[in-house]
Amino acid sequence: MPPPIIPHHFMVQFVTSMVALLNPLGDFALFLALTQGRSRAEQKSIGNQAAVAIGVIMLTSLWLGRAILGGIGISIGAFSIAGGIVLFGIGLGMLNSKSGDSSKTESNQGNIDAGRMKTSPAVVPLAIPISAGPGVITALLVASHSNEAGIPGLLALSVASVVMAGMMAVVFWYAPALGRLMGPSGMQITTQIMGLIVTAIASQMVLNGLKSAAPMFIPPS
Repeated sequence: MPPPIIPHHFMVQFVTSMVALLNPLGDFALFLALTQGRSRAEQKSIGNQAAVAIGVIMLTSLWLGRAILGGIGISIGAFSIAGGIVLFGIGLGMLNSKSGDSSKTESNQGNIDAGRMKTSPAVVPLAIPISAGPGVITALLVASHSNEAGIPGLLALSVASVVMAGMMAVVFWYAPALGRLMGPSGMQITTQIMGLIVTAIASQMVLNGLKSAAPMFIPPS
């Protein structure tokens, strides 16, 4: 019997949502703020450590997410609705960003100040909650539950997650050059485009949650 086929649109939506929620073009500005005054070698080391931590968080959410939800008695419908509302708020914040540093810069100013006091900000606050925060974890839990291809599907999602964690390492590695290249205006435009994508994904998550939790009101399409 052939293994289940992983829908192309499912993987495209997963990768798109992860890139939008990880928001690498906003996070590199936070990375620069957290590593200000450190040598390039230290910055590269912190970036590598943060990328590994992001990958571990993503893989843990994918493989253990369903067990965690089942263990605490939360249905995927309820989680999708709550997660969609959270993501919608994140997306609106990105859309309403007034500076090139993205909405994350203001909302995580306390994390930046705290991170400067630590030996290394790689895991906290850079990996979590700044990069792989509640929005990313929520989307990963929902993707894990929505996966209908079994282990092959989880493996495909895992490979995509590792690739995106590697992408974050590259972004952190070249953060100083990216900051000079994009400028405040370029970062603001990119953040707002990503915000629009996040709000659309959040709306779909809420609709899917309502279909699961209350099918009498929104019949499955």
